[in-house]
Amino acid sequence: MVEQEMESFVMNPIDLNNESTLFVIDCSPAMLTPRNGRVPVLQVLHYLEKIFLNKMHDSKEDRVGILLYNTGLLDASADKHACFFYDLNYPSTKLINHMSDLSTGWLSFDEIYGSTRDGISLEQVLWMATDAFKSKGTGAQLGRKQIVLITTQDDPHSDQPEERTEALRYIESLHQSLVTKRAESSRHDDRNSDIEDPNNIIKLIVCGIDRPEHAFNYSLFYKEFGHPDIFGGYQSSQSNVIQSPSSILKKVLPMVTQNRGLRNTAFHLPLHLTEGATIGVTGISVARRQKRPNLVEVTKNEGGVELVEKSTYYEDMDTGQNLRLDTISSAFEYGGLNVPLSKEDIKKAQYIREPGIVVLGFKPRKAHLPHHTIGRTYFIAPDESAYSGSTEVLRALHTTLTNSDKICYTFCVFSGNSAPRVMVLMPQKSPSGFAGILLPYTEEIRALPIESTPEVSKPLLESAERLVGHRKPNDDDIWGYPDPSIERHRRLLDAIALQRDIQEITEQPLTEPVDRTLEPFINQFKATVTRENNL
Repeated sequence: MVEQEMESFVMNPIDLNNESTLFVIDCSPAMLTPRNGRVPVLQVLHYLEKIFLNKMHDSKEDRVGILLYNTGLLDASADKHACFFYDLNYPSTKLINHMSDLSTGWLSFDEIYGSTRDGISLEQVLWMATDAFKSKGTGAQLGRKQIVLITTQDDPHSDQPEERTEALRYIESLHQSLVTKRAESSRHDDRNSDIEDPNNIIKLIVCGIDRPEHAFNYSLFYKEFGHPDIFGGYQSSQSNVIQSPSSILKKVLPMVTQNRGLRNTAFHLPLHLTEGATIGVTGISVARRQKRPNLVEVTKNEGGVELVEKSTYYEDMDTGQNLRLDTISSAFEYGGLNVPLSKEDIKKAQYIREPGIVVLGFKPRKAHLPHHTIGRTYFIAPDESAYSGSTEVLRALHTTLTNSDKICYTFCVFSGNSAPRVMVLMPQKSPSGFAGILLPYTEEIRALPIESTPEVSKPLLESAERLVGHRKPNDDDIWGYPDPSIERHRRLLDAIALQRDIQEITEQPLTEPVDRTLEPFINQFKATVTRENNL
C-alpha cells in the first residue's frame, strides 16, 4: 500500500512568479448563435473580464491576451480572418471596459468583428498564438506560458484532410515539447541547468463549448494524443449531455484564475540528516494570510497622477541639527539604561548558523498534540535541483516513518537573520510528502487559567448533539469563504478605476441562511439551556 502511494511522491515542484495566458477564441457562426437568449462568445468575454479583474488585483505580473479567429473582418496585413483583440500584455482598465461594453450589448460584436466558418486554418491560428509569445520577450519575462483555445468545433477541418493533418502535427509538436521538457527535467542534476525551465514550453488547454443538440466531443480530434494537458482533463463523461457555455467555462477557466498574488514556495533549504548526508528540500506554504495592498502617496497635477518621492532625515532633539545616518545607532533598554548596539552587534546577536534544517531525532506520532501547532504549516517536498538523489532519500525516510508511525524533529534556520525554529516533519499520504509544523519554544507556552471543566446535564448534552448532528456543511461551504474586507476593497477599487457605479457592498461572507429544518433543534437547545440555568 505504501509503495503504491509513493508512486505519486511529489518532487521538485515548480513555482513561478508570473504566467502569460493567451485566450484564442473561435468566432465562427456557432459561437455567435444565441442559446437561451445569450451569445456564447459574449459569455466568454464576460468570464474573461472577471479573470482579468482578478489578475489586476492578485497577479499584477501576469500577462494576458485575446486572439480572435474566424472573424468576418480580414486582417489585410496578414491576409487572415484573425486579429488580436488584445495583444499579450498586462490587463488594463481600457480592456475591461471594452469587454464589458461588448458583453452587455452596448457595442455590437458582430458589427465590429463579424464571423465566418472556415476563414483560417487551426494550424495558422496556433502559429499566430505561439509567435505572440516569441515576440514579447524571453521566457523568464513571460513566466509560465499557456494557450487556452475556446471553440465549438470539436472536429476542425473534417472535410479538409491536408489542413487537418497540419493542425494535428502542430498540436502534437506542442505536446511533445511539453512531455520532453518534463522528462529531461526529471533527469537533470545541475542547479544552473536550464533544461527543466518551464518558461520554455507552452501548455495548450482546450475549452470545448457545446452546440445546441451536440455536446463537444474531445475524442474526435484532441484526445488522439492521450494526454490531459491537451484538453485540460475536462472531457465530459456523458457525451450526450448538453451543457451551457457558462457551466463549461466555470469548470475550465478556473485553471488560469488561481490566486498567485502570494508565492507558494516559502524556502529552498538543505536538510542535514546526519554528518555527511544532506539532501535538498522545498517548503511550500499551504495557506498564507492575504492582505489589502499598501496605499501609495501621490500628487495630482496637469500631467496626471504622479508618485510622491519620500525622503527621511533625523534631527538632534537638543540642537535641531540634521544627523548623518552613520552617526545613528540602535539601543535596547537594560536596567533603566539604553545600551547602544552597532549594526555589527545586532548581526552577531541574530546569527545562529547557516540557513538549513538539521534533524534532531524521532518520536512516536502521538507525541505531537494539536495545540503544538502555533505557526503556519508547510508542505515539504524534495528539491532535486539542489542535491541529486533527494527524492529517493526523502522517499525512504517517508516510508520508514510511515511504517513505524513516527515523526521527525528538526532545527530550522530559514535565513541568516531569521529566528531559528523547531519544526516537526510529519509524513502524510495524500499528497505524498511531509507536513512541516513549527513548534513553540518554552517562552511561548502559556498556562490555561481554567482549572476544571464544569459538568453538564444529560438533557443538555443530548440537545446539543441533535443540533450538531443536523448541521454538516459541505467541503465547498467550509473553504468557500472569501475575506469580506478584501472583497469590499476590490469592488470599491474596481468601481472607481473603471468609472462605474458603486454597488451596495455587504460585509457578509458567502453563507446561506440556516435551513428551516434546524429551527426545532435550535429552539429545543435554547429552551434546555434556559431551563438548566434557571434563566
